[in-house]
Amino acid sequence: AQLFGGEGKASLVLLDGVRRITAFAFADVVRARLADGTDVPRMPPLRAGSGFTVEQGSWLLETVYTRFARQSRSGVNEPPTAGYDVLDVSLSWRPGWAFGRSLLFLRGRNLTDAEIRSATSFIREYAPEPGRSIDVGMRWEL
Repeated sequence: AQLFGGEGKASLVLLDGVRRITAFAFADVVRARLADGTDVPRMPPLRAGSGFTVEQGSWLLETVYTRFARQSRSGVNEPPTAGYDVLDVSLSWRPGWAFGRSLLFLRGRNLTDAEIRSATSFIREYAPEPGRSIDVGMRWEL
């Protein structure tokens, strides 16, 4: 197989002081063909997105919007997949307790509740990726 692709990410610090705000954008793409000229199955489509982070003291807020393009070069006997948009948001706090390192977080994934049938999945026709989810948790490292 021959694979060609690229990826990039750019970020810009918009504010740097007590509060740090950073904007970013990213994209990646891969094109893959077998020796006979057919497309390699289960290859990810073009992905592009943007977001920002806000850091202040022990708090971090991050938002990421990602557009996954339609995968029309899905390989022999593989149906194409539709494009979709995903919005993820997370808020975390590092309290700095005396014992180890800890992190409290609130995370929303796929907040657009997109139906995701990933081009890389073996079971995409039978089971989509998870829909909207919200997680609350704590991580503690000694």
